[in-house]
Amino acid sequence: MKIFLTSDIHTEVAHRRFDPKFDYECLSFDYPGCSDTSGNPDKPSSSGNQDTPNTPGTPNNPTTPDNQENPTNHSNPANPYKSDYPKDSTKADVIILAGDIGEWVNGLEWARNRFEHQEIIYVAGNHEYYDSDLAILDELRAKAKELDIHFLENDSAIINGVRFLGCTLWTNFDCYSSEEINRAWPTMNDYKYIYCRSWWANEQNKENALQLMLPDSIFGFDPEYFSPTVAYLLHKQSLEWLQQQLDQHYDGQTVVVTHHAPTMRSTTNAAYGSNLEKFLKKNSGKIDLWCHGHIHKTLDYEVSGVRIICNARGYPTPRGLSATFDEKMLICL
Repeated sequence: MKIFLTSDIHTEVAHRRFDPKFDYECLSFDYPGCSDTSGNPDKPSSSGNQDTPNTPGTPNNPTTPDNQENPTNHSNPANPYKSDYPKDSTKADVIILAGDIGEWVNGLEWARNRFEHQEIIYVAGNHEYYDSDLAILDELRAKAKELDIHFLENDSAIINGVRFLGCTLWTNFDCYSSEEINRAWPTMNDYKYIYCRSWWANEQNKENALQLMLPDSIFGFDPEYFSPTVAYLLHKQSLEWLQQQLDQHYDGQTVVVTHHAPTMRSTTNAAYGSNLEKFLKKNSGKIDLWCHGHIHKTLDYEVSGVRIICNARGYPTPRGLSATFDEKMLICL
């Protein structure tokens, strides 16, 4: 099986800006709502390994109205962001999209339009939930089913004998470290743009969260917004689900797909990944490949015999694209 892996394409930047000063380059792809902003010198300053632009701002500032179609002009040779992408994806049997493809269902729609005839494995990143409640998970599942996409959130799919296990796998903040939580709390846009009213409305969720929060009172109760507490509890649920799946004997190969990184070898920031090296060692021999996104660079390394790969593209801006992104990557199983 040949797999093309990518993530963090961020189709949403064609429709919105994180800061009024930012004027994002249009996407390289045929996507409704794109407007050509090439030649504008006022660009965001973001490095390849950041998950969000340096300056957070208002979440709703679209470049063009959602109901106005203004397709990308592909005839401008001076614009390096309008190349045919990805070049070799048509050679792949399966496309893995490891999150942050676009907000809400837009990423799913882009994926099916771009990869018309291929099997697609899709997990949500943090940006799929921006300006929405965690409850949109049901809408994402419904849209994916309509588009014949394998959307995985604590779900599995088998394609040509290969088992795919997928989830966002929110981070555990170094086992709920006060230091890591306090570091992430004021800087992560997730806690400003993701709502979780529906999650808090569940009595069991509320009880679990309050028990976790009360002993050290790391931060206050806020049922409106996503928080490190919710991320940690969702992480635990996903990790328990993954272990249950891996404990079930499977004769074929197994690929795990998550948005957040499974080791700190991918990142030094505990808000971007979790140290799951003990988990990987315990399950060595059960996992053939682990694909993730979120870290805006390309990585390929091994932990306890498990190959871990990230091939994130990054924001489609002059300094937002990952310098290491491999548009020709084909993973052979």
